[in-house]
Amino acid sequence: MKLESIWQLEGTLETVTPLHIGDGGVRYGKFRRSANNPDGEVEEASEIQTAAKRLDNKARIPGSALKGVLRSGFAVEDAGVRQVFGFQEEEPAIGQGGSVQFLDAVSEQPLSWAQLVLGRTAIDPVSGAAQDRFLFHLELVPEETRFQVRIRGKAFAGELWQDAVALVDSMLRRFNDESITLGSGESNHWGVCRWRLDAVRVLDAAERGKWLAAPKPLDSALGKLPDRKSELNAVTPVAETRANTIHLQLRFDGHSFLVNDPRKTGKKEPGKDVHAHAARRTADGKLLLPAESFRGVLAHQAARIARTKGKAGQRQPVKRDSSGALTANLDSVTRLFGAAGWASVIQVRDFVEISRTGQPFPLPPQTHEFLAVDRFTGGGAEERKFDAEGGWQPWLAGRVTIDLKRLSATGKPEPALGLLALTLRDLAEGDLSFGWGSSKGFGWATVDTGDLDAAQWVESSMAGWCSGSVTDWIREWEKENHNG
Repeated sequence: MKLESIWQLEGTLETVTPLHIGDGGVRYGKFRRSANNPDGEVEEASEIQTAAKRLDNKARIPGSALKGVLRSGFAVEDAGVRQVFGFQEEEPAIGQGGSVQFLDAVSEQPLSWAQLVLGRTAIDPVSGAAQDRFLFHLELVPEETRFQVRIRGKAFAGELWQDAVALVDSMLRRFNDESITLGSGESNHWGVCRWRLDAVRVLDAAERGKWLAAPKPLDSALGKLPDRKSELNAVTPVAETRANTIHLQLRFDGHSFLVNDPRKTGKKEPGKDVHAHAARRTADGKLLLPAESFRGVLAHQAARIARTKGKAGQRQPVKRDSSGALTANLDSVTRLFGAAGWASVIQVRDFVEISRTGQPFPLPPQTHEFLAVDRFTGGGAEERKFDAEGGWQPWLAGRVTIDLKRLSATGKPEPALGLLALTLRDLAEGDLSFGWGSSKGFGWATVDTGDLDAAQWVESSMAGWCSGSVTDWIREWEKENHNG
């Protein structure tokens, strides 16, 4: 086939939430275990899962990662998509490589990776506390990091470069309505990005003649060509079925709140403004409840509810058999919140402080002083004073999204939704706490349900998700016995 043109799409992909695309490597660092530990301040070595980056410390999105995300959501028989990405079929045994090359996207600026480390840990399902020896860390690309994207392709005789470029651009525009995300932590609302098309360069027959007369590297040749994005044909992005979403407003009335940010904490020294515990905040100073912290509390409460009904409440690994079928008779806790081999069907967006009438916004920091008690004498332990900096009575807004399509892939969704309804009812009634210091009165929240009581609010929020009522779903969950 005769080559008509080589085109290059150029644009900017900006992170809206943190991004982690691992490179398979680890490094080691030392982290404080606790600022008020009975044995004093302890540092322990911990693995840090590294993010993909270049030697100059610029973050990198591998072309293969971008290609895989863009391919999702399109039918296997779509002719245009098969042309872009290629295909392989067993019957008959035919295949074709894709016509498009996805180059690695690189951040505009190098990042200080030493400051971009997030600690995570497994939570004990019974005690609700962090499990010992389960702490690990990973590198995150922060919000508002801009990546320069280049995607390159070829058009042959009978094909228009405009069609291919418009199709790829429509795929990228799905980032803007959060139909697709990048990297790990999708259920924690990581990897949300915004796309902007900057330019389209085309090495057509006329330009190719000039290039052959004075050869230079293709990167250099394409980069100097004029922008021709105004010639694109409009392509409507493929619409995805939106999942069911509940918008929540958490109110910490009468309580302080903070999720500890270890990057802001340290040992008290004269003249040094540090705290033993300091609240996580957004870049503009708003209090933050990370999505994974919220979902972890929800999962712990769901497991507790299951145990009160004589069920195990313990998540189990999910596998596929030789035919590709998923493990049968999964319990509802696993189906909702995930386990090894099965990602959670619950996606949470970070809860961020919102304004209140008559209150400063964001709320000014408030510091609480504490003194550890000597376990033998009952008096104040010597040199065991510590503090916590948080916010007083904040309101935080976020959202929870349920992927009913994936939930239905593991069986009838009604029993699992019944368990979720019970968990949300407890949340609305103020039975759950978030962040640091629940035993000290921190982090106890209720939900703004308007004029409805907790049960009515749950019924209203989940109405129409499946046949029957929320009460019917709860009865179906109570009848389950395969996880007891």
